[in-house]
Amino acid sequence: MTVGRQFTLPQDVIGSYEATYLGNLVLLGYQGTTYTGLRQDNMVKYVGAVGSTTLMASYTPGERPGQPVGTGATYAGAVSHTSGRAMLAGVYQVQKDVESYFGSVVPATRQTTWSVGGTYALDRARLYLGYTWNHLAQSDTVNRAVYTGFNATLAPAWSLIGAITYDHVSRGGRSGQRVSTGAILGYALSKRSDVYVAADYTWLQGEWIGVASTPGFFTPFYASNPTRIGAMAGVRTRF
Repeated sequence: MTVGRQFTLPQDVIGSYEATYLGNLVLLGYQGTTYTGLRQDNMVKYVGAVGSTTLMASYTPGERPGQPVGTGATYAGAVSHTSGRAMLAGVYQVQKDVESYFGSVVPATRQTTWSVGGTYALDRARLYLGYTWNHLAQSDTVNRAVYTGFNATLAPAWSLIGAITYDHVSRGGRSGQRVSTGAILGYALSKRSDVYVAADYTWLQGEWIGVASTPGFFTPFYASNPTRIGAMAGVRTRF
């Protein structure tokens, strides 16, 4: 049992079968903030194992001054199971009175998210596959995301992560697609530190261009350009 500011259950569970653990949230792992809620304050989370099966549940009070306790509350449940080289998991979450969609302000709405997926371990790599369904009730916006990837050890100090996501959005009788793909090449300097280079490519079509054109959208596509290429390099140290 843990209490306090922490990752939501969808962030934990979807991250377990998304190759980048929903990393670089506004690039390859853009689902993290909008679909999972990322982190929440004063969350009560329970995780318990029964053999090779793990059961999870969480609740976050709304804590909005002058409003009922249930206003803005979040509750979720999840399960995962490991058998040999395979892992399967699923999660369901409801967030009340959500007021943001990819950084843009929306009327307070009930947001429902569920997801299923899994991984399979090979000798020098792990394969990932998942599906996420996300619904905003007020605007009847639905996102359906399918994603796959791998995390491979190329040599004792070298690793390569590849990921691709297809996201279909429908709202107001319109629909569109988003494809995001990328790779991260890393070199371990020690057990705690590494250097890496990463590149990503994103393509939008139809209503996804409309989503990206909304004021406040947190990964802008300049001049309404439906494509974007990104690259970065860095050094990481884990504490």
